[in-house]
Amino acid sequence: LPKTLTTNPYPSLMSSEQAAQVADGRAGVDSLCYPSPEELAEAVVTRIPGLSVLEVSPDNILDYCCGSWTLIQRDVSAVLGPEASQHVLSELTKLGIQEAFRVREELVNYKKVLLHVHQQGLAVERSLCQLASFFHEERVVCEGGFSKPSERRGRIADALMQC
Repeated sequence: LPKTLTTNPYPSLMSSEQAAQVADGRAGVDSLCYPSPEELAEAVVTRIPGLSVLEVSPDNILDYCCGSWTLIQRDVSAVLGPEASQHVLSELTKLGIQEAFRVREELVNYKKVLLHVHQQGLAVERSLCQLASFFHEERVVCEGGFSKPSERRGRIADALMQC
C-alpha cells in the first residue's frame, strides 16, 4: 500500500461513527485504516462468495476452486475495496504472480496429457504381452502330429489375459 495513505483501504469495515470521527478530525486516519484480524476474517467470510476457507473439512475440500488468478483478483477486490485492491493486484502482476498462475495451468494440462499417454502405453503393453504369449512357439507335440501350447505357456497366457 502507498506510504501516504489518506483514505481507508477498507471503507466498508469502517463504521459510520469512525468515518464521522475522521471527517471531524477527532481521530486520525492511520488509527482506523487497518482492521483487526477479527474484522478482516469477518470480511472474508461475508464478502467472498462460496464456501469460506475457514470452514474447510475433509468432506468439502474438493468443492473449493483453486489455482486461478481470477480467484486472487476476486478475493483481493472483495476484501480490500477498489483502490487498495487495484494497487495490490498491480504489484502482484509486476512480481510475476499472474504469469506464475498461467504457467501452473499449463503444467497441469501437460501433466494430464502425460497421464493419458502413459495409460495408452500401458494398454498397448498389455496387448503386446497377450499377443506375444499367444504366438509363442513353446508347443507340445501330441499323438497324431498335432501340437498344443505347453501347460506352462497356457498358465502364462491365462494370467496375462486376466491383467
